[in-house]
Amino acid sequence: MIIKKMIFLFCITLFVAYKINAFNTCTAGDKAFELLQYSKAILEYEKCLKSNPEDVFVLERLGDSYLILDHSTKAEGIYLRLSKKLKKYSPVLLKYTNTLYLNNKLDVYQNVVDSLSKKYPKQKDIQKLKNFKIHNETIKYEVKPVSFNASEADFSPVYFGNKIIFSSSRMLKKKNDLFTGQNYAQLYMVDTSDNVVTPFLPEISLKYNVGTCIFYDQGEKMMFSANDKSKLIKSTYLLQLYTIEIIDGKWSKPKLFEHNQRNSNNAHPAINPAGNLLVFASDGYGNSGMDLYLSTKDAAGKWKQPTKLKNTINSTGNEVFPVFINDTTLVFSSDGLQTSGKGLDIYKTTYKKGKWSEPILLDAPFNSVADDYGLCSNDNLKSGYFTSNRHHPEGNEDIYSFAQRASDSIILTVETTPVEIVNVPLLGSLKTDKGEPIPNASIIIYSTDGDIITETTSKTDGSFEVAVPSAQWIQYKVEKNGYFPESGSLEPNEIMTNGAIGLDLKLRPLIKDAIFTLDNIYYDYDKWDILPESEIELNNLFNIMIQHPGMKIELSSHTDARGKDAYNMTLSDNRANAAVSYLIQLGIDKSRITAKGYGETKLTNHCKNGISCTDDEHRKNRRTEVKIISVD
Repeated sequence: MIIKKMIFLFCITLFVAYKINAFNTCTAGDKAFELLQYSKAILEYEKCLKSNPEDVFVLERLGDSYLILDHSTKAEGIYLRLSKKLKKYSPVLLKYTNTLYLNNKLDVYQNVVDSLSKKYPKQKDIQKLKNFKIHNETIKYEVKPVSFNASEADFSPVYFGNKIIFSSSRMLKKKNDLFTGQNYAQLYMVDTSDNVVTPFLPEISLKYNVGTCIFYDQGEKMMFSANDKSKLIKSTYLLQLYTIEIIDGKWSKPKLFEHNQRNSNNAHPAINPAGNLLVFASDGYGNSGMDLYLSTKDAAGKWKQPTKLKNTINSTGNEVFPVFINDTTLVFSSDGLQTSGKGLDIYKTTYKKGKWSEPILLDAPFNSVADDYGLCSNDNLKSGYFTSNRHHPEGNEDIYSFAQRASDSIILTVETTPVEIVNVPLLGSLKTDKGEPIPNASIIIYSTDGDIITETTSKTDGSFEVAVPSAQWIQYKVEKNGYFPESGSLEPNEIMTNGAIGLDLKLRPLIKDAIFTLDNIYYDYDKWDILPESEIELNNLFNIMIQHPGMKIELSSHTDARGKDAYNMTLSDNRANAAVSYLIQLGIDKSRITAKGYGETKLTNHCKNGISCTDDEHRKNRRTEVKIISVD
């Protein structure tokens, strides 16, 4: 799914996954697109299409740019045009159905999905869409846009005494954000008694965007999101959390929050009324998108190191805009939970005894076919405000008020039809290399879409048993403190004769002088760039080093014997340094990692120079290894 622009409304992100088509000639549009300057990219792509109107690569990028900026009507027309050119399945079809849904063309949407599901019965993404059904639900809320909305984007309101503070791109400055084509966002204040809007603390405004704030400690302190140009990464603008407080009757200068994750976007702070729980969104620690993190206060009143919320809350999509509506209830928005592929929807979860409840999707009118987020309420959802672009297919968000009322209204919403799943037992065991059982390890089973299927822990003898679906691919991850995590996948119907799936694993202990190979670290031929499929294993290593702050390692790269010795040594040096640089960019101190290239000097088999070997035999020598120099 295209990442919606309000998720990163303030920022230019670290990485863009698109690769430039070698045959595309719209270089100015591509450059703007890669820098996430989508409003500029639209202008450049439209110029290029005048000379080559059938360039499908440029057309798709133009559609993507429109959709990211929420111009879903224009995006729909482009995706429809592209879909007519297709001779086989393409993700463009998903983009087309998504715009139909966003544009409230629900009858057309259902007909297109039914047609595609018959045409592409083996495409899981298409079959998922078929499970969505539209129905009417009776509700008892009155919802209306507030009178202080501007023609520009207004979003994320919060209470400040008897006033409302919100973010808006309605600025007097003429400098535009090339991401959105609008003014940079700033904070504004409105007195709801007269709806007069004034800038809020313009003296704290940084160079670019400021927004999504929260007040705490009786309104004496404020935390907010703002972005500025990264000092470490070229052409990158990162969101960071800042704090200010009232000192001698005046607001202080902004200070960076001490737990901003390095080289990452950190945004959308939420603090409960008691002031002891902080939740914010971040794409740090190698996340696939934005995830929610929790920080609590210690005895001295300082915020502790944040921890990631559990996987049933954080999906493979984006979890953003958290807000506490009381001391224990958090609302947030996600584009990757129950309504994956349908934009941002608002969910609710409760924090009790150190654990979060399963997230619940809020009913209409809080959620619609559009993007919904940034909700605030001080009376447990009896009244309040939220943000949505439900009445603006061409983009801008508005703030809506809501209040319970006696009469009913009919609002369009969405439900999913449950699919019957046949489960079989998965029987497994965890042991060390010496055959010793490993108890109390965490075993997580999830689908190829990243959805958690089930979780369990190993018993005292290292065994475990869970029920898994028999007719689909599943993935697993096994973790225990002090061991390197193991992950992998199982094919559909991989059944043993006793009617159960077997999974016997050995975990590698994290001890001094231990050496283990990082699986699935790949490089293109004759290159050393870190490929996306290699990032998962490096992210696992990063998480381990975060959990063990005293750990130091040597990260080494090895080649096979083919090629000249000196060349292989240089190539392995470059590959080891690339992997180390990746970890340093994530935030690991460079003093904790040593890069070493061994070339072909430490072969694992007989395949030396002059010896004839198969490709599989050579492949065993091409590896990336970690040696633990010290643990803690």
